[in-house]
Amino acid sequence: MNQTVSVPKAARPTHGRRISLRRVAFWTVLAIYLALVVGFAWNSSPLSEVLAAIGILVAFAHAIVTYGWREALALAAICVVITFTGEV
Repeated sequence: MNQTVSVPKAARPTHGRRISLRRVAFWTVLAIYLALVVGFAWNSSPLSEVLAAIGILVAFAHAIVTYGWREALALAAICVVITFTGEV
């Protein structure tokens, strides 16, 4: 009557768990990007436009991976219409 009990992964202790270098690099780059966006959002400069373009491209790539091409294009079209309507 020797039974083993499986502990769910979420319930396992996390101390001693190694954080991957890839994860640290991702969050570091994201934090730097967001700090630059906030810092340059107040004035129009070539750097602020490049940062905006990077954000748009990353969001579109994420939409493609998450929803597929058709839905990502529909989302982009909706965003463009709403953005230009708000600007006008």
